[in-house]
Amino acid sequence: GPGARGDKALQLRHREPTIGAPTGIASDGIHAYVSDDDSEVWVLDQRDPAAPAMVGRAELENGKAGAQGKKRAALGAAGLTFRNDIVYVACNDSWAGSNGLHVVDVSDPRVPRQVGFWDRDLELARHPELVNQPLALNGYPPALSGDRLWFTGAPLLTELDISDPTAPRMVRRIDHPYPPNESPVLPKRGSVAVAEGRAWVAEPVT
Repeated sequence: GPGARGDKALQLRHREPTIGAPTGIASDGIHAYVSDDDSEVWVLDQRDPAAPAMVGRAELENGKAGAQGKKRAALGAAGLTFRNDIVYVACNDSWAGSNGLHVVDVSDPRVPRQVGFWDRDLELARHPELVNQPLALNGYPPALSGDRLWFTGAPLLTELDISDPTAPRMVRRIDHPYPPNESPVLPKRGSVAVAEGRAWVAEPVT
C-alpha cells in the first residue's frame, strides 16, 4: 500500500528471518535452541560447528488476544532450558505485561511449536488472593528437576508443576526481606540452580 505505513507492512511481510538479539541458548549435542528478543525460538543444526544451519523457528505468543483477536507476541529477555524435546522459555517484558513461561515442543526440529504457556494472569484465576502480590519472571533460564520448574524474579523464587507441560501450575513461591529502600519495582536479574532437594539463587540486591 502507499505511504510509510504500507511500506513498513511490506518490509515486515517479506523480511528475511534472522536471529535478532539472542538472549538464551541450550543444546542437546545435535541441535542448539536459541531464544531472542524478538519473541522467537530458533533450532540450529550444529553437527558441523563451523557452519551451523537453521532448521526451524517458532514465534512465541503470550496467550492473550488483542483487539483483533490475535494473540500478542511476547517480547523481552528470554532465557531458556531444554529437556526431553521440550524447551522452556522465560520471557520478561515488564512494560508490555507479557512476562511468561513459554513451552515449545521441538520433537520435530523442523517444526517447533508452542504447546503451553503460564503467566500471572492464569495463576490469578486459580489464586485470586495473590492479586496484590508480584509474580513475574526475570528472563533468566529456569531450572528443572523431576516434574518441577523453578524461576527467579518477583518474588525471589517460584516453583511450577510441569508434569503436564501444556498447562504449568504454580506450587509455591518464596521471597525474602529486602534492605530499606531497595525493594525491587521490577524483577531483579538473578539465576537459580536446583539439586538434591536444594535451590541456590544468585540475586544482586542481597
